[in-house]
Amino acid sequence: MVRPPGHLYPFKSHFLEIRGQRLHYLDEGPRGAPPVLMLHGNPTWSFYYRNLITALSGQFRCIVPDHLGCGLSDKPGDDQYDYRLKSRIEDIDSLVRHLEIAQPITLVVHDWGGMIGFAWAVENPDLIARTVVLNTSAFPLPEDKKMPAALSLVRNTASGLSWSGSSMHFPALPQELHSKSLFPGRSETLINYLMIPPKTALPH
Repeated sequence: MVRPPGHLYPFKSHFLEIRGQRLHYLDEGPRGAPPVLMLHGNPTWSFYYRNLITALSGQFRCIVPDHLGCGLSDKPGDDQYDYRLKSRIEDIDSLVRHLEIAQPITLVVHDWGGMIGFAWAVENPDLIARTVVLNTSAFPLPEDKKMPAALSLVRNTASGLSWSGSSMHFPALPQELHSKSLFPGRSETLINYLMIPPKTALPH
């Protein structure tokens, strides 16, 4: 993959070797600032968060990996990497441990990043200051909301189809994590939210 021009992606690349593969990530902003971990989905990569990184990196430490197989990370074949949720969670855990982040993290998730990020957060609730939930599906639907017909079709194994990216059977988030979550409608809402101390009541 060709790196985008500097005016579009003006960030320094970092790499972490995991199971013999290089995982690319960005680490922008003051090292002692509150950390914000942004997890992308498919088929995007860290480029997806470029404007948010630019807006936040003056006051926050923005950590943004490219999942293996995406962006500027290595793209191993199936014989070299186990492309399943468990591996993705372990990759994020390895990155967080490698960076030795001392403060609780604001976790921003989008698309498949929700499945990966929330699965990691459930195992590490003490490392989470709050979560920001973009367009993702890493939790069960509310009881009064029906699954869209198109998604119901691909989730119906009786029809002979399957959706390998489905996370609808993911266990509900613990209340301690749900109470830290924001579902922003606009980027301005997200940025304003990050300015609020984690222990403060969430905006409505």
